[in-house]
Amino acid sequence: MTFDAYINGETLGPIDLRVSHNPNRTAGQNNVPTVLHWGSELGKLLRKTNYIDYYVTLERIVPDQFRIIIAPMPSGDFAA
Repeated sequence: MTFDAYINGETLGPIDLRVSHNPNRTAGQNNVPTVLHWGSELGKLLRKTNYIDYYVTLERIVPDQFRIIIAPMPSGDFAA
């Protein structure tokens, strides 16, 4: 999936990420069934800086258009 990516308000442009979901991952142990795969480009960028305590917001803007925001504060209408 292609996401318009932003880190700290800076646009990175379109980045391909993979989202995988498998309900069997939970195994009745409250494990996470959905995984976001950063990919090599964004993964390399994220390893350069400490983003502990940052929020990752995934949004579907319209069908087939997505956005990822990595920021110190949550974003979007639901953040109130």
